[in-house]
Amino acid sequence: MSISKNEGKAVQKILCIGGSTLNKGTIEKIKDALIETKFLQKWAVIFVNHDYFKISYKPAETQISKDKIQKESHGINIKFLEQVGDHLIHKNNVYILPDPSKVLPAEENEEDWRSADCIEKNGQVMLQVLEPQSSFEKYDQWFENKRCDAGGKERSFDTMPYIDKFMKELADVTTKIKDVKIAGLILCGLGGDGAYGLKEIKNKGGATAVQNPGECLHPKRGKTTCSMPHTALTLDKNSPHQKISIKGNSEVMSLIQWLDSIR
Repeated sequence: MSISKNEGKAVQKILCIGGSTLNKGTIEKIKDALIETKFLQKWAVIFVNHDYFKISYKPAETQISKDKIQKESHGINIKFLEQVGDHLIHKNNVYILPDPSKVLPAEENEEDWRSADCIEKNGQVMLQVLEPQSSFEKYDQWFENKRCDAGGKERSFDTMPYIDKFMKELADVTTKIKDVKIAGLILCGLGGDGAYGLKEIKNKGGATAVQNPGECLHPKRGKTTCSMPHTALTLDKNSPHQKISIKGNSEVMSLIQWLDSIR
């Protein structure tokens, strides 16, 4: 599904959701929450999830195919970023970034992958899908700049796309465009990707939340996958993010309640 380019005015409210090894049923629950709250009437949602929204035809046990997502969208406009170029972000749409290493089937040239940046252009928020060679150059530069955090601790970049990178870019556009409202949510996953990006969104005045670490569990292997939300909470102790329940049966705020609170 292609995305129209340079049509109309970009949306001014954007929620970025990042995660990795999601719980079983998470996507369905997010979809139901978006519909129940009518959230997309004013907002756009961008997913930045490690390998989860796999575009190739043989997804792994923790992945879901593009065709399945589109088939089960039930009225939600799903936009896969596949076409190289600049794309406006419109409300009433859910955008899914390309999984750089999985754009082509495995038997094809796996180095011909694409990535997407969040940029400001002509006073509007845009999603920029890069040519393969430009993608490599961009990521090489980002690796060099972000290999260590301020405390000197080595950071890992073994999964793509990178949530920290995209959330920071989204936060940066608020310094260039007035009246843009942003929010960030970190779901289940291993490692700490997203912690720095979520902090940047909060520092720019955006609403931020993490999935309740207590309900993060690998759908097949039965092991905890709470390190991504846990790292985000630990990094920003002085200004904690809201903990929310995707499952909806917890004592913490539900996803539906949080979406209603930031609308």
